[in-house]
Amino acid sequence: MIDKVFSIEDFNNLVESCLNEPNHLFDMPTIIGTPKYIANVIEFLDATDNKNKGGIINMKIYEISKIAATWWADVVIHPKFDNGDNSDTGLLGNMLQTMGVKDVTNETRTKFIEHLSLAIESKLIESSFTMCIGVDYHPDRILRESAEYAELSKSNFPIKTNMWISAYHVAVSYGYRAETEYLYTNKKYWSKEIASLNECIKEYDKGIEYYDWLTEKDIENNIIRLKKQIKECEINLEKSEV
Repeated sequence: MIDKVFSIEDFNNLVESCLNEPNHLFDMPTIIGTPKYIANVIEFLDATDNKNKGGIINMKIYEISKIAATWWADVVIHPKFDNGDNSDTGLLGNMLQTMGVKDVTNETRTKFIEHLSLAIESKLIESSFTMCIGVDYHPDRILRESAEYAELSKSNFPIKTNMWISAYHVAVSYGYRAETEYLYTNKKYWSKEIASLNECIKEYDKGIEYYDWLTEKDIENNIIRLKKQIKECEINLEKSEV
């Protein structure tokens, strides 16, 4: 759990200090996680295309974290509730949840963004894997802790909502089985998606001898679907930033 929210300037100074004096990693008190966290920061900086040798953290990660946190901060002001149940009982449940929404002050919103963006940023630096945060009927740990820090009511979170975040994209599904909306993507994300889809096609090219539970028509249709997805990804690749 993050005990204190640091500005990006404070955090950059911390990273730069560790880069200049690596032994400080093991003398410093726990500030964000453990000294291992700072070591991961340095490894991350070394592994990126960041040309600044002064140790300034990759601003793209900071910006992506802000995009994700701001989306949640905006949504919790007037959340939409969709439990996927269109019966009278389901509609009543949605209505009761709407009635439980509390007002959100500017101070609460600001504190929530600060805490959540830093929590997301730390996760993105610690691991190269895509992280997921979301709400089934209650917010998960990372959202709950940010809400508690900002004194934001947990009844304001939209149910059945999930967000996926990496160093290359932010995507969200808002409500029960809602379509995925991309809040941010770059070329690296779409390139990885295209590569993954091409690998799937290669697998299907092994034919029914390998996929004996499918028919040749099934395999053909799946390959057509994957090629269509690749074309969509290629369009998005052209439109995305570097």
